[in-house]
Amino acid sequence: MLKCLKKLNSIKDNFLAVPTLNKLNSIKDNFLDIHTLNKLNSIKDNFLAVPTLNKLNSIKDNFLAVPILNKLNSIKDNFLAVPTLNKLNSIKDNFLAVPTLNKLNSIGDNFLAVHTQNKLGSVRENVSGCSH
Repeated sequence: MLKCLKKLNSIKDNFLAVPTLNKLNSIKDNFLDIHTLNKLNSIKDNFLAVPTLNKLNSIKDNFLAVPILNKLNSIKDNFLAVPTLNKLNSIKDNFLAVPTLNKLNSIGDNFLAVHTQNKLGSVRENVSGCSH
């Protein structure tokens, strides 16, 4: 699968961060997920999917934590995704996915953190954090 994503521009697909699939709504930037990429809708910034904290700007989807299923609607915090490091640009909150759940900013859909790859739509920037 993809371990590193570069040059994205408007992602319009659901993003899969772990062995599951999630749905995002408003993101507008690059988003690097370990080896997982599903369908996103509108990413507004780079997405960090690693055991670190990322910054989100406006997400409109329910976020599901990796090994757990949780529906969020309005989160305002960070949440770790998978053991990978991506870059975010203008996000309004960090969110941790993996085995932990924090608060996100504006989510309106279900987001599952899994390590799988799916479809992407259009990304608006490149992603960093690949393992050379």
